[in-house]
Amino acid sequence: MNPRNNVVVRTPYDEIARIETPDPYTVRLIMKRPFAPILDAFTVRNQGAIVPAHVLAKYEDLNHVDFAGNPVGSGPYRLVAWRRGSEIALEANPQFYRGAPKIKRIVIRFIANDNTMTIALRTHELDLGDRLSIATYTNLGQVPGMLPALAAQSNWEHLTFNAGRPPLDDRRVRLALCYGFDVREIFAKVAHGLGVIGPTAENPVTQWYNRRLDYYPYDPKKAASLLEQAGWRLGPDGLRVKDGKRLSLTFVSTAGNITREQTQVILQERWRALGIEVVIKNGPAAMVFALAANGGPIYSGNYDVALSAWANPIPDPNTINFNASDRIPPLGNNLSFYRNAELTRLEDEAAGTFDERVRKRLYDRIQEIELDEVPYYVLRWSAITDMRSTALRGVRPPIVGSTFWNVADWALAR
Repeated sequence: MNPRNNVVVRTPYDEIARIETPDPYTVRLIMKRPFAPILDAFTVRNQGAIVPAHVLAKYEDLNHVDFAGNPVGSGPYRLVAWRRGSEIALEANPQFYRGAPKIKRIVIRFIANDNTMTIALRTHELDLGDRLSIATYTNLGQVPGMLPALAAQSNWEHLTFNAGRPPLDDRRVRLALCYGFDVREIFAKVAHGLGVIGPTAENPVTQWYNRRLDYYPYDPKKAASLLEQAGWRLGPDGLRVKDGKRLSLTFVSTAGNITREQTQVILQERWRALGIEVVIKNGPAAMVFALAANGGPIYSGNYDVALSAWANPIPDPNTINFNASDRIPPLGNNLSFYRNAELTRLEDEAAGTFDERVRKRLYDRIQEIELDEVPYYVLRWSAITDMRSTALRGVRPPIVGSTFWNVADWALAR
């Protein structure tokens, strides 16, 4: 909550009035108001929520403190090496409260390229490929000594439309993009049917999903009509023009992700058929999602369409950080820069009650607005696609949270 700290969001800590510790084993949160998502704020799914005051209290801010790259904690492993962009090495913590873990050393490698990941798993260079891309998972097939795993998860792959600047500040243009392609075609051809589809930010496998809603149909004529209504006329070169300016969109995503790149190519073709020029500008994830102060195109709003995924860290249906008008960067993750007073009010009400029937009604309405206004458009809810060695035991990927949540229970039989 230190205003000098450069952080993306302050949720849910900004809802806490104060924290009391009446005895050595009790922490009591005094809230500013009822706030349902706080129930998951300090669970195993949100690890790292408590940090050591004796290490950090002396600093004015945490922006350049060594703790970020050399953390101290009480978990089952301790950090021994971090080679930026390459790997992290961890060693078992002998002082872990449940005893030292069975696996003495774990090396986590960062592999952004799908082809490199495929080779590493086929050659058993890795014992676990965690949350693989669909392209990697489907290309691997049967690998001797490796087990595939497929399960539901809370990641939603979606298009974000920058409603904070022309031309996508016009709802008709955003709708035209949605009518201009077939979600189910992409789900079948690119995602190979892995996961589930649902157009809003609530997972279709949960009670919170509004089952009355569905995707916009693929209707190029409807899309063209919307663009005409918005003043975009076809020029002699087949591209639409308004006030002498060509309808050209900058389309941003993460480089090296074959599934996203394939999706971009399909959308580029479909939207070009409507008279829209689409310029793809991908880059490394660290660059694409960098804060605005560091030149990140998405957080600075320097893009038109983005293809990415959010992973809900808790099972609570709260989406205030994505939808509320007061959560636009640098104050949150409303990356569409979309402002809607009703949506903001509904999000605030839904987070402020523990009554599930009331919350269900509110989130149903929130999803109706999401789909009607389309600040973003969910393509699918991804599946957990893992591949692990038959020698690695105890791995149980959860729907919500990190695969490493129970790493202390893992064992490796060599």
